[in-house]
Amino acid sequence: MLFCAVGFVLLIACGNVANLLLARGASRQREIAIRAALGANRSRLVRQLFTESVLLAFLSGGLGLLLVPLGVRSLVALAPADIPRLQEAGLDGGVLTFNLGTSFIAAVLFGLVPAWTISRTIGPLNSFGKGIASSLSLKRTHAFLVVAESVIATVSLTGAGLLVRSFLAVEAVDPGFQPAQILTMNISVPGAAPERANNVYNTVLERVRALPGTQAAGAVDSLFDLGQISNLGLRSIEGRAPEAKEHWTPLRWTAVRGDYFQAMGVQLL
Repeated sequence: MLFCAVGFVLLIACGNVANLLLARGASRQREIAIRAALGANRSRLVRQLFTESVLLAFLSGGLGLLLVPLGVRSLVALAPADIPRLQEAGLDGGVLTFNLGTSFIAAVLFGLVPAWTISRTIGPLNSFGKGIASSLSLKRTHAFLVVAESVIATVSLTGAGLLVRSFLAVEAVDPGFQPAQILTMNISVPGAAPERANNVYNTVLERVRALPGTQAAGAVDSLFDLGQISNLGLRSIEGRAPEAKEHWTPLRWTAVRGDYFQAMGVQLL
């Protein structure tokens, strides 16, 4: 989702640059007319304008690479400290390749369109008093870019609003337990006999209960796991008629010990 958002912002920026290139071409109408009068055909003019846009794209991409280290350090400094491996964030070869490739594609797509549009407006030297911007082709291209930018911006803002609303809705969901002031840890006794492992778990629970400030301590096979599927199935529910075997509901079960439900704040139904 973040990648798509960045892509939308990139398209908006490229559209703005394309409009600026069109405006720049309009201000160079007399220069282009003189070049055409001296014998430059449309293909040569397109190559010149396209070369300028490619050079601009790679210069901007290089400037972006120079600003990346400062941006990464700023993000690391502002980010929460509990994000795993945050200090390893940085620029690598894949990011560098993506940056150069994006700059090249942006130059081809959003540099070729203004160059081709401006070259189509070339006329006799004495007809350039009205300006290139007055041409129908230039106006259509400019309008298309403005509309495209508006659509992309609207989609981005709508997606951001829906994402924020979904996040708030998830935050409001009752998870069925109390996550505040709960400390969890993983304990394993590999290769131990069941009796020895059972003694280890009981000893750990006793020591945890003895820690100052501990209100309850318990254990579970796997936290937040739905558990293993039982082949027995749910045969009947108290207060209901027994169901036929083909209608048995498969059971999921997880072993707990100690004061697990009290520690997690889980109520039995």
